[in-house]
Amino acid sequence: MVVEHLSGTKVRLVEGSYENLKVTTPEDLILAEALLNRRGCTCMCGQQ
Repeated sequence: MVVEHLSGTKVRLVEGSYENLKVTTPEDLILAEALLNRRGCTCMCGQQ
């Protein structure tokens, strides 16, 4: 990997949550809103 080659740092893979997403496209925003709605959130602030 480039990071290992350039920095000498070992890269590790760790298990995470599919709900931990980066919103970069309009489609990502739709998914993020659906995840918040499933949690019972009625606003886009992430709180109930």
